Amino acid sequence: MSESSTATDTPAETAPAEEVYQYPVKIDDAGPATKKVHVEIPADRIKTKLAEQFKELRSQANIPGFRVGHAPAKLIEKRFASDVKDQVRRTLISESYEQAVEKNKLQVIGEPQFDNPEAMELKENEGLTYSFEVEVQPEINLPLLTGLKVKKPKL
Repeated sequence: MSESSTATDTPAETAPAEEVYQYPVKIDDAGPATKKVHVEIPADRIKTKLAEQFKELRSQANIPGFRVGHAPAKLIEKRFASDVKDQVRRTLISESYEQAVEKNKLQVIGEPQFDNPEAMELKENEGLTYSFEVEVQPEINLPLLTGLKVKKPKL
């Protein structure tokens, strides 16, 4: 009987993981083989990820004076806020970058050059907007070769 309950729990647990958040992405041409990509991460997505990360951290945090997993949420937020925000920022930027590349079928050649990386911070109740330039494989359009006459030299 426990096998059947496990089988029914598994699809329900994997269903939310399959749902991928769609980030608003805008792509501009910045040259013959360069694209400028603008990505926006909404404030509600940042809040959700921060809450998930703090919840996970709370269950594992070993804070003196409290049993593991029983420390107050406010204490954990105060102590680990900067580290968690930095980790969530890196995770969201990585996730949105990969989605922008895959969704728009960009054939990236090199590393992205982020515009003003120092300004990419998670701020209270604000979204995060960032942009980067990336080199892509150039599109080569070959003309139609049908109807082309070739003269073969006689030897």
